[in-house]
Amino acid sequence: MKEYKKSYTGFLIILLLYLIAAFLPIFIPAIHDRPGAVTAWMCFSTAVFVFVMILYIYKSEKLYLFSGVTFEQASKLSSEQRRNYAYLTLKKFLPATVILIAYSVLAFIAKLPDALSIVIMCLVLVAAAFSTMKIKMDKE
Repeated sequence: MKEYKKSYTGFLIILLLYLIAAFLPIFIPAIHDRPGAVTAWMCFSTAVFVFVMILYIYKSEKLYLFSGVTFEQASKLSSEQRRNYAYLTLKKFLPATVILIAYSVLAFIAKLPDALSIVIMCLVLVAAAFSTMKIKMDKE
């Protein structure tokens, strides 16, 4: 059995890639000049980032990257329990990711207002986050 170690390297790499991807359109005039395009892109990249981050947590079992889970709590769980907890969270965020990707494509095509895109993105992500509150960690 491999040792459960605390590390933030993977998280920081994913975060850096997200920041680059999210803000890159600001520097591309063809996208930047189109109304609502930058916000639609940020909505898309945020949805993908959240899903990729949870997928990373599932694969690496680094539950302590979730708010409310400490490294000590996660290290007391078996590998199967950690993966199950992350999988249940991933399942809750999958519909939110699909909704936000579909919405961001619609927002880009229809040139929807930035404020609407921001509100929808926040509501969908907050709803997904609240839905995970019912997930409990298995105790050994």
